[in-house]
Amino acid sequence: MKRKDWITMLIPFGMMIGTAAGVLLGIFLEPVSRVFAIALGSGAGLMLGIVAYGVFQGGAGK
Repeated sequence: MKRKDWITMLIPFGMMIGTAAGVLLGIFLEPVSRVFAIALGSGAGLMLGIVAYGVFQGGAGK
């Protein structure tokens, strides 16, 4: 795969990793609702994926 393809896949990978982190957070922290933890993890993963995409996309154009 080309570097551009890997950069494009950062956003969905960020969401999947964030969702997995939310599931683990929901399992180990009982006071936190699992649905809230999954949604929060997915949102955080999306945000980090977009930031990583912006950082790596900026370096790819050079």
